[in-house]
Amino acid sequence: MNSLEKEGVVLRDGLSFLETTDSHGNLIEVNIRGTIECASGVRLYIDKTLEVQGKAVRAIDYSYHAYLNGGSAQELLRYDTAHGGLSNLHRHTFDPTTGLATGKNPIAHSDLPTLVQVIREACDFLRAACP
Repeated sequence: MNSLEKEGVVLRDGLSFLETTDSHGNLIEVNIRGTIECASGVRLYIDKTLEVQGKAVRAIDYSYHAYLNGGSAQELLRYDTAHGGLSNLHRHTFDPTTGLATGKNPIAHSDLPTLVQVIREACDFLRAACP
């Protein structure tokens, strides 16, 4: 994320981290939530839950939601597990000029992009669609 801020891609990182521990004080879950504002006019809402088991960390719930910053909050793309958990991970795309859905494609968990990749994808998608 720091590299995107240094490049001027990200203007504001409003992510917060909420840690959940068990009765022994062991970390069992981390929720990453908040918004990121980009110079391109893209805003991303992130809500990602990570499960912690000892030294192993595994994502169990995702929502990377990119939309146009401003009054319309028009959607651009979204990766999420909203309809059935990790077995139903998918990517939604939207027409940036109308906001209408243009596709919903399943995606393998191993193919899920990182947050940095999603930020770049959303900014590139907007640039290509609205030259």
